[in-house]
Amino acid sequence: MVVLLCLLLGGSAYLYQYGYEMKISEAELQQKINTKLPFSRNYYVMFKTTLDNAQLELIQDNVRIQFNARFESLNPNSLLNKLIHGSNMPLLSGSVDVIALPEYDPETGKFFLSQAKLVGLDLKGVRNSKKYEQSVQKLVVDYLARHSIYTLKETDFKKVMAKYFLKKVRVQDHELQLVFGI
Repeated sequence: MVVLLCLLLGGSAYLYQYGYEMKISEAELQQKINTKLPFSRNYYVMFKTTLDNAQLELIQDNVRIQFNARFESLNPNSLLNKLIHGSNMPLLSGSVDVIALPEYDPETGKFFLSQAKLVGLDLKGVRNSKKYEQSVQKLVVDYLARHSIYTLKETDFKKVMAKYFLKKVRVQDHELQLVFGI
């Protein structure tokens, strides 16, 4: 207990005097996201939506992610499916563009993307993809809420201290920059 208190006080003094900045590259974040895909959800017992092949781009103060998306009918011959789509629902695919903000959870030491906003949905062969936007928005928000993009590991003393003293998260120069201090 005394050792932990000494480490905490020493680390606090270090952060107060020198601060600490950590940079996470776009490539490192891309690699983390790719390990958690594909991600699928079923909706209304009618169709399955899958996100795959994320392309992450760090832009000033935001994170942009483009996913490949697929919509598949779970029961193409159902009466409800035929009423909604006029016939069997075709397999649809396309791309989804999302912009979100990086957010830090100090209890877990994880970074998530929050306040996700769908900024583009392009489905091949579909002129008006508006009826799919709500499902895609739900899927993307669900995915981003469940899957962190980075975790501060507790193996490095500076990172342990930083976990409790994060001051600012920003996206700059295609990097996620974490600024720690008191």
